[in-house]
This record gives sequence, C-alpha cells and structure tokens, in this order.
Amino acid sequence: MPLPRRTLLTAALCSSAALTLPGCSLVSDPDAIATPTSDVPVPYEDEPAAELAVTSLWQAPSDSVVVSAYGSTLLGERVLVIGQNAKHGRAFTVLNLSDGSVVWTDDDLPDEIPGETDALKVQNDDVVAVDDGKDGLIVQRYWLSPCPGNADRCPTDTTTRSSGYGMVAFSAADASVRWTAEVEPPVPDGQERWTDGSLQVRAVDANASVVLITVNGGGEGNWVPDPEDEFATVALAADSGEQLWRREGLVAMGIRGVVGLGWLASDSVGPVLSGFDLENGEELWQLPLAGREIDGHQQHPEFVVLFGEGDDDATRPYELVRLNDGQVVATTTGRMVLSPSIDSRLLWQVSPEAEPKLLSRRLDEKEVSVGKVALPPGTEFLVAGVGEYVWISPEDGDCVAVDRTGAVRSTPLPSSYFHILNDELLLISGSESRPTELLSVVAG
Repeated sequence: MPLPRRTLLTAALCSSAALTLPGCSLVSDPDAIATPTSDVPVPYEDEPAAELAVTSLWQAPSDSVVVSAYGSTLLGERVLVIGQNAKHGRAFTVLNLSDGSVVWTDDDLPDEIPGETDALKVQNDDVVAVDDGKDGLIVQRYWLSPCPGNADRCPTDTTTRSSGYGMVAFSAADASVRWTAEVEPPVPDGQERWTDGSLQVRAVDANASVVLITVNGGGEGNWVPDPEDEFATVALAADSGEQLWRREGLVAMGIRGVVGLGWLASDSVGPVLSGFDLENGEELWQLPLAGREIDGHQQHPEFVVLFGEGDDDATRPYELVRLNDGQVVATTTGRMVLSPSIDSRLLWQVSPEAEPKLLSRRLDEKEVSVGKVALPPGTEFLVAGVGEYVWISPEDGDCVAVDRTGAVRSTPLPSSYFHILNDELLLISGSESRPTELLSVVAG
C-alpha cells in the first residue's frame, strides 16, 4: 500500500523516549514571545479544526522480534523500532516502511567484528539510528576483550589490560559494517582506570552529521554527574566515525534544533544545564537548575521546557527556556506542552479546576484562550502537542486528539507508547497480544 504524502502534522513524540526532529532549525525571530495581557482566559472563537482520519497501513509480522516498542526512528523507506522482546530483554528491528516487513533484526548481527589486532564485541543494549539520506545507519557500542585470545572470561590469575570501547555503525539496509571508531583506548599492563569506560549514545543531530557519545555517563534521562566524577562528551561524524571533538566534564543529554544540551556538575550551585555548539562543543550558555528538571518528552527546535517540584502536574511550576541563549521567557503553574511546529508555536495547558478546561495560545498572542467544549471526563494530562492539535490521555487510558476549542478530533488510540514518525504517520508500539502497527493520521 502506498504511503500518504499529505502534510498535516509535524514530528512529535507520545512516548517515554525522546526522538530527534529531522529538518528543524531556529526561527529568525525567537524573541517574538508575547506577554499575556491578562490571566483571565477568553473563549476561543474560531471554528473547530478538521476531524482527523486514522487508518491502519500495516501490522508488523510476528517475527519482528520487538513486542513492545519504546523508541523508533524513520530511516527513509525503513524504520528502526527499539523495545522489548518476548523475554523482556532489549531488542530492535528494522522494518520496511511500505508494508512492515522485517529487513533485519539484532539477531542478525555478529557477536564479534574483526579489528586490527583484536575482535570487537558488539553490545546490543544501546542503539541509535542515523538517517544519513542514504541507507541509514544503526550505531552501537563495542568493547575490546582484555582476555588472552579474546576469551569471554579471563583466567582468574591473569593481570591484563582494561577493555577499550568504541562505536560501530551498521547499514540499515543489510546490517553490513560501515565504520568503527575507537572512543576509549584500552589501558595496558594492568594499569587501573577509574571506570570501565562505558559509553552511551545520546543523540544524532538533524543533519545526520554528529553522533553525541557520553563517556562514563551512566544513567539516563535527567541523571546528572557528581562533581567528583570524571565525564566527557565525544562527537563523531555520522558518515565516517571520525572524532570531531571531545569535551571533558560535560554529560550530553540530547540535541534540540541546532543546539546540544548537556549537564555540568558544580559544587557551588548544583547541576547546571549547558547549551553547546554542535560543530565544536563550545559552550553557548549555562543555566543553574536549582531543583528543576528537563521535560524530556518534549522536542522543540526553539525551546526547552523545565519543571520544578510539586505534588502533581497541576501545581508544579513550569518554565520555557529559549535555546539560542538559555533565557527563561515564560513561567506558568501546571503542565506546559508545546506544539513543535514553528508555524503553529502553540502552548497548551489544562486549567487546575474540578472540571478542567483546555487553555492555549500562540507564543505571539497576548491572550490566553479557553476551549468552549469541555474536555473529556477524567482528563489526566496533555501528552503531546502536534500542529493545531494536542493529544490528551483521558481516564479510559486511550489518547485522543483535541483542537483549541476543546473538541475531540480523532478516534481513541492506545495510550501505550505511540511515535509520530513524520508529518502524518503514527507507529503504535505492540505488546504480546497486539502487534506493532503503523497508522496514517490526516485531515479527513
């Protein structure tokens, strides 16, 4: 079945994993953020947005390996799906976007890759996809066995070097090796090293040119380094694996638009959020977090959303931080959700009332609007803003799209992770009882 090519939605995420948005850049006038003239919302007077038609394009076959997805990346005519296998271990598979058929899975990868002097052992527990405009790349870690003869276990009486670590890139088309890159060399003669040299792939930029690797990073999400520990971020060229730069003391956590984001440790002010240049790793700005955390579910090319301490989403403080200079440009109470489209620039919230109402405004509007239609009973939270719609999760556990009037504009979709792959394609993660499914979502 041919895939639809009409443009409606802009890339977003309705899952616990974050995805890099292709083709994003900072707008020419990021300062154009209006200050509301009043805290009292006015009724939204425009007509409801178009109803969204949801159509199933395919269901993945049973041999796709992944039964519950928590991440996905579009790779031209293919899609990488990351998740859990039937044994609840980590797994990934590459599917054809046209029909959902399996191209290859992580079971097809070799355990070892011949190196110049030793075999490189592939670690399949961490993977990132790179859409390089060609076949696409699957980038993973490798480690160098320190044991004689590359044995899996060293003899107990053997004093030998510590393992070396690096990255290996496979073609998404056929799993062939495209390049390998040493990031942490082995330590010879039994010398001690502070850590085992573990690596974590953090992100790939929108132009598929930089792969960010955290050295000795440990942890995920909002984890931040201890000032006494040693950390670094390394940038590799996605097409060759060449090391572009290395910055000590920085723990990369992602890429937003054309800016890299990372953590810095500080004894005096606590964790610090750092915005840095992807071309050379040089710092653009710093922002002490002081008890705040990043809302990692939201990917926007202009802003990053921070939230503070609170009993629940309705009372927790939220802040909007401008990416080009790290300035806080808006502060609200209650969960803040952005539509990642530069064209719409919509900010969504739910009013903290017994019968909540949908609040929205474009960032250049001076008035906050309230939807004229009541939200579905038991609405818990806003999941993801997408263009002129926001996906919400009512009490029945299914996600629905709502427009600025508050009217439901889609059929219910499973609230278990779904990923918006491009302008109008949703990938619904499967389970042991429901296969992974690709949906088309367009204005009907």
